Amino acid sequence: MERLTIEYCGEYVPKELCSIDRFGGADDCDLCCEYCKATEEGNEDCRECAISKCFNKLGTYEDLDEQGRLIQTPCEVGDTVYVKMQFGGYAEAEVRDYSYFLSCGFCVVVTSDKFNKQHIPFTEFGKTVFLTRESAEAVLEEMSE
Repeated sequence: MERLTIEYCGEYVPKELCSIDRFGGADDCDLCCEYCKATEEGNEDCRECAISKCFNKLGTYEDLDEQGRLIQTPCEVGDTVYVKMQFGGYAEAEVRDYSYFLSCGFCVVVTSDKFNKQHIPFTEFGKTVFLTRESAEAVLEEMSE
């Protein structure tokens, strides 16, 4: 993902508004206070500016993404998923939690009336775990042909 922010004077600012030095850092920037209403109201303290807060939060997320510490989950806790059963058909299951194992990576923890708690790797979504009943039935139908 291409970064939208860059650090300048201890804050994250829109990269598009900066000139970049030969080391890839911000050399000079048009600060957001030049564009937002804070200056119109006589408040030039960007720490309380909503736009500045958004860029700082986005910059933090971009840092985490670059470090491989930001994950996107395929579903939310409480969602219903459809798990392919070993002997045909599928089970409706509820997402209870997330977990991580060195052997298989990030997993969703699901429970169902057809099985006890299971840890299913994110990589199984679209293969043996589905977000909709229709997609689970389509894969089962395709396999039976």
